[in-house]
Amino acid sequence: MDKPQVCKLRKSLYGLKQASRLWYEHIDHFLSSLSLQRSEYDPNIYLSASTTLTDRTDPPLAIWNSKQSAQNNVPIILLLYVDDMLLFSPSAYRVTTIKHLLRAKYKMTDLGPVRCFLGIEIDRDRSRGILHIHQQCAVRKLLATNGFSDCNGHWTPPPPGSKLLRLDPESNPTNDTARTLDSDGKQRYQSIVGSLMWLILCTRPDLTFTVFMLSKFSSTPTTEQLSAATYTLRYLRNTANLAIQYKTSDPEATMPIGYTYSDFARDPDDRKSTSGYVFMLAGGAITWRARKQLLVAF
Repeated sequence: MDKPQVCKLRKSLYGLKQASRLWYEHIDHFLSSLSLQRSEYDPNIYLSASTTLTDRTDPPLAIWNSKQSAQNNVPIILLLYVDDMLLFSPSAYRVTTIKHLLRAKYKMTDLGPVRCFLGIEIDRDRSRGILHIHQQCAVRKLLATNGFSDCNGHWTPPPPGSKLLRLDPESNPTNDTARTLDSDGKQRYQSIVGSLMWLILCTRPDLTFTVFMLSKFSSTPTTEQLSAATYTLRYLRNTANLAIQYKTSDPEATMPIGYTYSDFARDPDDRKSTSGYVFMLAGGAITWRARKQLLVAF
């Protein structure tokens, strides 16, 4: 009987377990050869050497507004997501140069000025210095999937004063006001919450607290929590066109502004408080979060 034989791959194949890691190592090495430095805060962001601020107290956009003596010293930022890229620079020549080097190395398609990236839609008005980011298509698709395209909408994410409770396993399971969902209902609930999470990660900070509350019940949702999730969909029906706006003319465009807030023991299940924050730049939100505090409030 013939002995077992194996094939040794000398080149990674698309779809293999190691393919994504090998691709990242390859393009990381190439971008480094172009004098682009990987960000210490996000491994998918590459910065030109002139983009690094020597003084951490400088405004974030100070280097963007600085004058460079040579075209090759103009700052540039490259955002990498698998094989999708975005280039940012105040110099069109600098962007064109990097694009030419990338096309010489890889087979690439230049889609021109960005209009949609990973489901985030981007609208720009260069004459007024205004940029909007939104997810109208994703919201409409979510509503259509769940049959809420033509529903009556709401103007607040959760009903005012609403509090969601975990179902007490010792309570009457026949209680119509809150009973555990079956497998189909549970899957629907998790699908809605997962879709809402993608929205809050990108362009909808107004939903952060609501989705944070809904996500706590993903393992054992009840009819009450499903009603709260569908209530949020009705809110999206009225606010599908909401967008984050950034303006270069904003008087505080180059300095970030942060806001933070905390409730007091609002969670009726464990009496823990919830904290939240949002940071603004150029008049629009750039990062936000809501999370439960670790300590119990008394």
